[in-house]
Amino acid sequence: MSEQSAPDFPAGWVEATVGDVAEYINGMAFKPSDWERHGRPIIRIQNLSGSNPAFNFTTKEVEEKYVVPPETILVSWSATLDTYLWDGPEAVLNQHIFKVVPHDVQMQGFVFWLLRNAIAEMRRSAHLHGSTMKHINRGPFLAHQVHLPPINEQKRIVAKIEALQERSEAAKEALDAIPPLLEKFRQSVLAAAFRGDLTKAWRAQNPDVEPATELLKRIRAERRARWIEDAAEKARAKAEAKAAKAGKPWSDEDDAKVLEKERVKAAKKYKEPEPVDASNLPELPEGWCWARLEDLTPAEAAIVYGIIQPGPQITDGVIYVRPADIAGPNRLKTDLPRTSPEIAAKYERASLAAGDLVFSIVGTIGKWFITPPELAGANITQSAVRIRPTAPLDGEFLVRALQTMPVEHQMNRLMFGNAVQRLNVAHVRGLCIPLPPDGEREELVRIVRAAFDGIASVAEEAASKGRLVASLNQSILAKAFRGELVPQDPEDEPASALLERIRAEREAAAPKKKRGRGRRTSAG
Repeated sequence: MSEQSAPDFPAGWVEATVGDVAEYINGMAFKPSDWERHGRPIIRIQNLSGSNPAFNFTTKEVEEKYVVPPETILVSWSATLDTYLWDGPEAVLNQHIFKVVPHDVQMQGFVFWLLRNAIAEMRRSAHLHGSTMKHINRGPFLAHQVHLPPINEQKRIVAKIEALQERSEAAKEALDAIPPLLEKFRQSVLAAAFRGDLTKAWRAQNPDVEPATELLKRIRAERRARWIEDAAEKARAKAEAKAAKAGKPWSDEDDAKVLEKERVKAAKKYKEPEPVDASNLPELPEGWCWARLEDLTPAEAAIVYGIIQPGPQITDGVIYVRPADIAGPNRLKTDLPRTSPEIAAKYERASLAAGDLVFSIVGTIGKWFITPPELAGANITQSAVRIRPTAPLDGEFLVRALQTMPVEHQMNRLMFGNAVQRLNVAHVRGLCIPLPPDGEREELVRIVRAAFDGIASVAEEAASKGRLVASLNQSILAKAFRGELVPQDPEDEPASALLERIRAEREAAAPKKKRGRGRRTSAG
């Protein structure tokens, strides 16, 4: 490790390895039988990464080297690869984490940032191992090459990094506050829209518009007529098939006779939708009314869930969509799973048509998309429902209505399940949603769409700035360890002297091998 002046680091710096700057103590393997409800916390990787901040505790006596006091540098070398500064009480260290003890106490702050930068370099290199859970092997980790500046420059680097990190952290906090604010604004837009505030001017300009109660009557009448016609047509087709199987002729007159008979039978069987009980629902603007979601969908294409067991993936099978495949509002992942045509045929009732609204009802309730034309004929799973809007309604209006607070309150009252919350299909069918008159509904959707487009634009801009901040932090570290963040001082003691001192102290502290051990004696 000789001091040298090279193009990639300044004079006074020296080439070193991660192993040269500190001792790395791997944690011990605690068993579940060691866990207790009190004692010292056991630091596990999930406690550092935040994936599970709950601690296990122990009163077990452990060697001092496994004890972690506050302000100790820790490196998780498996699964979550990162450097942390322990800010909790005295604890003990679990396996898969290094306790880092700098060889010179003055290097504490510098070693933290050096290791954070080194691990970022290792992520970009071939030093990571494992297919599902990445980890760093100890040998390559300790041998990773770094550039070490003089001790005084180390202190200047740490001060500069911390000052810049403080500013970037403030920027990150401000950016992190934007999504919750946008969500509140989104809810405010919906609340104002379905209170009628956003379309007040439209109502003033259209005082003679037909009220929504008339629209609902017409939708219900058309729903009934379509159901009767669909039932009669199915019966007619069945009768014709039966005649063909028996070798009997079939005429237009037979068609007409069967259809007339079956329409009468179907009319008697049709169940009128239950009336809406609006006693516990908020008051709506003039001209609006409450409607059950089931009333607003075709009776012959009811609100249904999809495939229960899709079976193995079939390369050229029928596409189906799970809630996990919904990447965001009205956004799907590209690589969708496929099931066999035979399984899909069993759930043809849930087959999708362009314009259908798909709404998740298990786990994360309320994930949604509107079926694009290219997914017509696809299916869904039992964790979602298909909602087919009756004209003149559309999926965009229905999903906005479902997102309003009065409807969300209904869903919250109906949800069940402990670990996984869910709704059943009957719950969804019975949801009461606010229905504006024609014209006003279209104006409402237009205004909400414009507002949400603006919100999405701001959210994407904030996310972009967040990625920029993260990239900037890494750039700061890279610049620091190239010697470009702070000026050099030729009066500083060179880093080579620091390394020589560390090596001498380590050699002096190392136990001496006993002389003569293993020496053979001659026979007398």
